[in-house]
Amino acid sequence: MNRKSCLIPALLFFGALFILDALFATDLLKGLFTIGFHLFLGSIMHAVASFPYAFGSLSHALWTLGILLGAFFVLHGLLILLNSKSGRWKLPQSARAFAMALLLLGGGAAAIQAARTAVLLTTQDNILTSGRDYVSKSISNGRQLVTAMRIYASEHDGNYPDQVEELIAADILEPGSLVNLNWVYLSGEVPAPWIFLRGLRNDAPGNLPMFVSPHPVTRNKYIIAYNDSSVSLQTATEREAAIHRWREYRKQSSSTEAVAP
Repeated sequence: MNRKSCLIPALLFFGALFILDALFATDLLKGLFTIGFHLFLGSIMHAVASFPYAFGSLSHALWTLGILLGAFFVLHGLLILLNSKSGRWKLPQSARAFAMALLLLGGGAAAIQAARTAVLLTTQDNILTSGRDYVSKSISNGRQLVTAMRIYASEHDGNYPDQVEELIAADILEPGSLVNLNWVYLSGEVPAPWIFLRGLRNDAPGNLPMFVSPHPVTRNKYIIAYNDSSVSLQTATEREAAIHRWREYRKQSSSTEAVAP
């Protein structure tokens, strides 16, 4: 299928929407572009806010990169074996296949997240909160998440899970409860998921952050849920200081594990 054959159906589709808009004032095009723009912009904002804390340390980032490179070369080797009879399989072909696989996985994950958000918006009438209700609701969510983490740690030698979804497998939270708790509510806007700073233990200092809001929730302040179960509103400077303490703890913990017999 060439580019022209792909372009014609797209032009016909948007042309039909334009005609419907002109005849019946449906605002279909405006709605589609608005939804697409908000999904695109929201994903970028959340990725930028989450990226510095996604890996925890440079070693974890390099480890993840090594896994991706290893997966790529394994795929390349398999494709060479599968195409040994038909001809020589080249590295750029494997790169395109690997990129397509990552794109499908990322697109599938984004579609699932969009569907979850859509279900959340349609099933909860008060999701777009106003006044100060959204602040107290987010603080309550953060405190309950930390409490669930500490219950998990009490049953796992003081260790917290690497993913919040493990709270469901441990029968600490129901799936529906986790879906409701794992959100930071913003005034008049779609809620955003918490940033989970993994790698702590229940005996770690209480002033280390465990859950952080990706965006300010009120008066340019962020919500931070700490290891001692306290939850508070913090300025951007205080938020960075808390995250710096978390990074230093992770670095110290990694060093201790490296020298342990």
